[in-house]
Amino acid sequence: MLPDPLMVIAHPPAAFDDPALIFQDATPGELVLCCLCRSEDGRRKLLRDMRFAAGQPSPEADRREEETRNVVEAFADAWEREDYAAALLAVIRWRCVLRGGPYHTYALRESDPPYPWRFLVTFEEQDAPTLRAAVAKVDRLLQDERERIMDFFGWGVGDDGA
Repeated sequence: MLPDPLMVIAHPPAAFDDPALIFQDATPGELVLCCLCRSEDGRRKLLRDMRFAAGQPSPEADRREEETRNVVEAFADAWEREDYAAALLAVIRWRCVLRGGPYHTYALRESDPPYPWRFLVTFEEQDAPTLRAAVAKVDRLLQDERERIMDFFGWGVGDDGA
């Protein structure tokens, strides 16, 4: 079964293969996450949960390092279980509560089954070319996965019929 929501780390490229790298960057401004939801209700719930996570009180200064370790561990555990909602909320908590910065969401109008509801999450405002590049990367990844599944079943999407 496909995860709902699905989260893809669109930028920086190294974090796609090693998601924990997003916590090692001193400036998370380059981070672009793409969230894909199977339903509008799922998207609404995720956006609501993000607002709630971002609005939590910051821990006392002497507990921030411990709390950061906890958030990184929660992210790694959620990512491993493909619980991308929990992983995203861990990133939101890290950036907004522990580091004291905002997040931005960008709704995407294009949609493809099985994830017709998509949006980007960034931690600094991004320009249109950066956002387009992130969307193109995610679209390529989804297309590659579709082709891999089709090839597995012998339907040969990439086959030229010869």
